Amino acid sequence: MRNIKTAISAAGLGNQIKVSTSIETDVLGNSYPPSDGVFQPVFSRIGNPQQISIQYALFTSSGIVTPDGTRYQNVFYAILDAMYAALEKASGSSQVIVVSESGWPSAGGQDTSIDNVRTYNTNLVQRVKAGTPKRPGRAIETYIFAMFDEDQKSPEYEKNFGLFLPNK
Repeated sequence: MRNIKTAISAAGLGNQIKVSTSIETDVLGNSYPPSDGVFQPVFSRIGNPQQISIQYALFTSSGIVTPDGTRYQNVFYAILDAMYAALEKASGSSQVIVVSESGWPSAGGQDTSIDNVRTYNTNLVQRVKAGTPKRPGRAIETYIFAMFDEDQKSPEYEKNFGLFLPNK
């Protein structure tokens, strides 16, 4: 990334083109409490429904309080703050996180429905404006996944993240 940024700057385009990379949240090994975030695997609602309530996943929970006293109203904030904490531990505290894919499947698995898609996406749009408990007041650049369902993917729920069907 540094080499690409250097080349862009050398071409006089440094302020016009952003450089980024994407990573899966699976790289987090420890994500609770979020302040203890370090890079390795992490569990999601699908992989750990007993620990992560549907309300916590859909931004409708009253939240949980971590051992340091921070209240997390949703798993999105908790994962993001765990990522920030892991970056800080890896000397990357100045890095900005852009959430390139966030969404909810409409079919194909546990807790999948059009109503949950509507709840998740509506609440996501509202919550990213305010920042996280670790970085309040900083809007989070976030993109909803995905524009269209992808009927060639698996497992089944992976086919159903689109806002539209493949036939538009």
